Amino acid sequence: MIRFFIGIFLCMIAVTGRSATANADQNDPRLDPLFADLQTTLSATAAQQIENQIWQYWLSFPNDQTIENTMTAAMLMMERGQLQSAENIFGRIIEREPKFAEAWNKRATVRFLAGNYNGSAKDMPKIFQLEPGILGALSGLG
Repeated sequence: MIRFFIGIFLCMIAVTGRSATANADQNDPRLDPLFADLQTTLSATAAQQIENQIWQYWLSFPNDQTIENTMTAAMLMMERGQLQSAENIFGRIIEREPKFAEAWNKRATVRFLAGNYNGSAKDMPKIFQLEPGILGALSGLG
């Protein structure tokens, strides 16, 4: 069982390795060609450039600066090891914006880091529902 959670955690790290916020609109039509390019590129440099473009879209939260600022604050808490505070903030963001996949993803990551493996696992289906690209990354890494 612990192997399963370690695998999930490693995939979350790979997908969310940056310390930043993400766009609530995971269906942005600009993302599909980027994900397709990412799957077919043979160059590490090109893959990094494509990943950077994807993150540029995910790192913005149009129309709600409060959410963007709150995500940034929660990420800082996460980096500083203030996991319970970060989890609480991600939870409040999820209450306000339940379709914000990256908030779910970050909360799952924080829960995992805090040793709350069941809580982390409970967030995973919602993450995959909201952002199938994360599932693609999971199967690609698995």
